[in-house]
Amino acid sequence: MQVYDNHIHMRGGDSDTPEIFVEKTAAAGVVGGNVISLPPLSFREYPETCQDNHARIDQVLAFTSQTPGFIPFYWIDPNAEDAIEQVEEAKKCGIKGIKVICNNFYAGDCMDVWKKVAEEKLPLLFHSGILWNEEPSSLYNRPLSFECLMTVKGLRFALAHISWPWCDECIALYGKFKHVSSFTGNESFRMYVDTTPGTPPVYRRDALRKLYCSNYPIKNGTIFGTDCTSNNYDTAWAKFWIERDTQIMDDIVANFAECALPNPYGAHNRDGLEDNAEGLCNAMFAENYLEFVNA
Repeated sequence: MQVYDNHIHMRGGDSDTPEIFVEKTAAAGVVGGNVISLPPLSFREYPETCQDNHARIDQVLAFTSQTPGFIPFYWIDPNAEDAIEQVEEAKKCGIKGIKVICNNFYAGDCMDVWKKVAEEKLPLLFHSGILWNEEPSSLYNRPLSFECLMTVKGLRFALAHISWPWCDECIALYGKFKHVSSFTGNESFRMYVDTTPGTPPVYRRDALRKLYCSNYPIKNGTIFGTDCTSNNYDTAWAKFWIERDTQIMDDIVANFAECALPNPYGAHNRDGLEDNAEGLCNAMFAENYLEFVNA
């Protein structure tokens, strides 16, 4: 089984060489994924790592040019005066996706930027859920704050961390997106759920069980990630979550009849759950990621 890691951060300070990074990811069974640039100057969680925009783009491009299977994502501040120009420049330079954390603004405040991301056909990865910084900022990252994105034609985006601790809200939002797209016949916008922890181990089984047994067509909507760093990729951490999620998928399939109630509006939306866990794992660990970044 191939595994792609949708959520790898660059950090400041000492860093492994690209060669060592690839060795560590391979040891975890990870064959590719996204490497996210250093944060913009306005994101002060790691102020010592902040660089000007061109330097951040150059750094992540240089790193991923030496790591086959891994692609560069660029972290932007969508409130910057030149945010739209940054998206255009990033695409021209070879950036393959955009990363955003709404640390002091709502997603609805930046609709023009999301329209530009969609126009450039770039995937958009949002932090979602509680934000572990030193400011009262988590309110900007509740999943329903991203409901406005359904109005952006052609946008494909992922909410990371299953929006922990608002996992139920994230699942409900995913259901609405799928309903609206099927009801209107408009498949131009697409939401994915990035399962990167987030979820503490004790909550993991419950979150994934609810997600997959929601009666929403989720099989093709989940993406795996670790939140590891490119500086010192944590092989043990990645292996732990890969193995735990695989076991949870086995349990979900084995006990599907117990966890999925009949849909009062129609038949079960089994979405592959009656088959085997291998298909669900292949979708989450590889197939959906490749669709997210290449569509």
